[in-house]
Amino acid sequence: MPTLQVPGATLSHDVVGTGPLLLLVPGGAMDSAPFAGLAAALADRFTVVRYDARGIGASPFDGEPSTITVAGQAADALALIDHHSPGAPAYVLGSSGGALTGLELVVRHPDRVAALIAHEPPLASDDDAAQDDELLRIHREQGPVAATVAFLQVTGLDGGTPADPEMLPPSLVSNFDVFYRHMITSISAYRADVEALRRLPVRVGIGETSDQQAERAGRALARELGREPVLFAGDHVGFAAEPERFAGQLAAAFA
Repeated sequence: MPTLQVPGATLSHDVVGTGPLLLLVPGGAMDSAPFAGLAAALADRFTVVRYDARGIGASPFDGEPSTITVAGQAADALALIDHHSPGAPAYVLGSSGGALTGLELVVRHPDRVAALIAHEPPLASDDDAAQDDELLRIHREQGPVAATVAFLQVTGLDGGTPADPEMLPPSLVSNFDVFYRHMITSISAYRADVEALRRLPVRVGIGETSDQQAERAGRALARELGREPVLFAGDHVGFAAEPERFAGQLAAAFA
């Protein structure tokens, strides 16, 4: 995978297709792998860039790890857009925590985003602070495996069946370790600039079969924006499970 040097990190990314740039922004502990099928399905309509966020997967920190903020993630996304589409704005799909990155990106640099789909943004409320404190306690006292299982359970991403710690991919556990050490506090503190977003080309995406924290937060944001959410195939990670159908829905949403 090609790389792009940004302050404090090296971003590994993949580029396929032709046409206007579409940036796929991963969230939280997710690397770019689950976007592979979606990127392939859209390559006939867009130049698709998917990437591992700083500290995650194949995108290492340069030097000592540091706090990963939503604003910093937005700066990384902008660097990729400027590198691959210097003369035109990009279409952006942000997934989960990547949706927060997209929201910050479009507010800070509206001229560089043609349209944003914020797919199930996990916007936290003040009531979620105790839950985050408990997750951080589990990570601190029991380690990243137990903290990964706990995160999947409290967010509903385990589908109601607790994950088997012995079956978790080591790469996922490693990514979640970075998430807990350097990212979760910033994500939890993030609040969307709803007033600014109302003036911008932003839609909220929701999985057709989702029933999770991020889905409910996304619907709440859509109500604040006064816009109907866009329904997409599957649940929180429907783009990985049904990439062809998701791709058609995404292209239509951008049309």
